[in-house]
Amino acid sequence: MKRETNGRQKLKERVQNNVNNANTNQTQRKVLAIILYHIFFLFF
Repeated sequence: MKRETNGRQKLKERVQNNVNNANTNQTQRKVLAIILYHIFFLFF
């Protein structure tokens, strides 16, 4: 019984990590896009 709960907890953590990673990647992409956008307008 304890092992099953432990396994479930690990699975939850893994899913949460995947969600966090996805969010981080999206944020980095947005920031990168904004920076490129500003550089574009500064130079052209």
